Amino acid sequence: MARRSLLPAAIAALLLSQGGCGDCDCPSGRVVVAVALDAGGSTLAAVETREPWGVESSGIALDGEVSLRVLEGRVVAVGRGSGVVTVVDPDRWTVEAAHPIGGALHLEDVALVAPGVACVSARDSASLFRLDLATGAVEAAVDLSVFADADGLPEPGTMLVDGSRLFIQIRRWNADAVAFVAPALLAVVDLETWELVDTDPAAPGVQAIELEGTAPRGKMQVLPGSRLLHLSATGGFFDAGGIEAVDLDALRSDGLVIREADGLTGADLGAFLLVEPDRGFLVFSTDLALSSHLHAFRIPGGVEEGELYVSVGTFVPELVLDPGTGSFFLPDGGGPPAGIHAFDARTGARRTGAIVDVGGRPGDLVLLP
Repeated sequence: MARRSLLPAAIAALLLSQGGCGDCDCPSGRVVVAVALDAGGSTLAAVETREPWGVESSGIALDGEVSLRVLEGRVVAVGRGSGVVTVVDPDRWTVEAAHPIGGALHLEDVALVAPGVACVSARDSASLFRLDLATGAVEAAVDLSVFADADGLPEPGTMLVDGSRLFIQIRRWNADAVAFVAPALLAVVDLETWELVDTDPAAPGVQAIELEGTAPRGKMQVLPGSRLLHLSATGGFFDAGGIEAVDLDALRSDGLVIREADGLTGADLGAFLLVEPDRGFLVFSTDLALSSHLHAFRIPGGVEEGELYVSVGTFVPELVLDPGTGSFFLPDGGGPPAGIHAFDARTGARRTGAIVDVGGRPGDLVLLP
């Protein structure tokens, strides 16, 4: 299967404003899904991003739960419990490399910081690791302990690269108190010097960006042409979190643009997706009986009434947009069968009839152009 090229951002924005390509010959991609297997472990599957939503199983066996990224045309699976970073060729479905970082570290994310070089974050380490994707050589590159809470760990989460800077979520979970410790932070690393960027030189010590919301999680997003980073600073159930905007140039938070305190996000706001600067989609969860609810939102304006989809008994970890088809994809593990659904990114209408069965409970998603 040939690898597809990315649409230019301007063309993608135009297609999205018109509801996508429909039946035209515009490029579409594949959504790669991490699939949890009943026997334990995970595998990967790929779903075509237009009808008839063809599914391709990779046959690759991965140890435990994984999160996914696409780096240099390869799918990279981060083994949360196994501590292994696995590099997969998605055209041949072959494992090109498997790099052990450390099973006791509880890996969180991987980000490409230079050709062939990635950073790896780990929940149970105060170090940010630098990984050579070809050789597997790994070293502790940045010490994040200055941002730790009382248990000595800052609990770094997902990452995003903007030019020569790397942004890292700092969750600050105190294992002794069994609670998140305010404030939640977004640390910044200068990738040319491999040093922490002091976001507030007037204050003593090295400062990170202080967030208004609670502990951040999930993948962060910057729309093409925008200088605002958006992230889900939502901590746990029934706290004062929400979707937060961060100014990438000023290195400061612009505050919450969607607030859980408004009472329109159930017990906990989770995955979100901006499709334009002022609108997007989010999923929130309930607590007494776990369920996940898809709604549209606007900035400003907040969460819109009118539920677009609900899944019972499952947590939705990610929403992924394919600009070429104007569809976004939601994993639903509440089956059987379990799989993913496609939605119109302009109207929120569901495009799939029956769920697209991926052979197991879907977890993280990435778009493979």
